[in-house]
Amino acid sequence: MAFNFATSANYELDIVCVSDPALDGVDQDTKDKYLETTDMSLFDGVDGLTVFKIRALSHQDREQAEIRAGAYQRTELGRVLNWQAPSDEVEQATWFDNLTAHEQESFHKYIKYLKNVNEEILNQSLVSIDGKEATIKDINLIRPDSLRAQVFNELTLHIRRISLLDLEQKKT
Repeated sequence: MAFNFATSANYELDIVCVSDPALDGVDQDTKDKYLETTDMSLFDGVDGLTVFKIRALSHQDREQAEIRAGAYQRTELGRVLNWQAPSDEVEQATWFDNLTAHEQESFHKYIKYLKNVNEEILNQSLVSIDGKEATIKDINLIRPDSLRAQVFNELTLHIRRISLLDLEQKKT
């Protein structure tokens, strides 16, 4: 069959975040392999890991998250500028400083929209943390802020992946 049909959103997955301080002694190659596979056995023997349960989201769920985040009000100029922005931090800073005030504002508005989309997706998908029912409010309690941001980004990455893969791919 050549067509790829809609995936099932009836899927939940236990995951850990590679930014978890309990993994400080684990090498980067193992962490990278986990990000590709979500194979928790890679961390057998590691104590104190925080386990997040997330659920896959349907296409409609993801679309509604985008709408709640402001999809119909987002700035198209900001979207284009975000796509054009250099990936190198120093180059991006120079590039950004050369934008007009209107372009800078549009860029920031679009970045805020993307953050809002990720918050909506995380809020809709997060089931539990260490077996206890959880919401995005619990994620927002993680300190320091830099670690919270890493957890937030990694969770949304996992959610998007399991939401887009077919059921067989989700299990591998």
